[in-house]
Amino acid sequence: MVILLFWETMINNQLEQSECDEHPGKLQLTRMGVGHREQLNPKPCCYPGCTRFYAGTGFSKYCLEHRKREYHKPVKKIRIDNINMCYDHNDIKSTDLELTCSLKGCKNIYKVKILPGVHIYPKYCELHRNAHKREIFLNHTI
Repeated sequence: MVILLFWETMINNQLEQSECDEHPGKLQLTRMGVGHREQLNPKPCCYPGCTRFYAGTGFSKYCLEHRKREYHKPVKKIRIDNINMCYDHNDIKSTDLELTCSLKGCKNIYKVKILPGVHIYPKYCELHRNAHKREIFLNHTI
């Protein structure tokens, strides 16, 4: 019953159904593309507990619902070194952010491009990203 509904919805979504050349009497479902025909097979979703079938090609494993980011495994916490800082954000687009150098006595402002999904950014300005240069700056300011 589920597979019949699946095939009906696939045909209604402007997909072409034709007889398979390799296996006479069987129907194949293809999606029309520019310059190629891609065969779509009814595949069960591999997400635990999901019983849906979807039109899949190649190595696809999940239905459209379970391909969303909220169903992905949580990312492990990354260890932050002394030279980096963690900047938590929920931005979808990349933005530019101006930060002040965290080195004692340095007031330089530097720009960082905030990217979605990235939370580790440099703590120091371009002049003090090297540990040797930070030591020289701290020795001269004392």
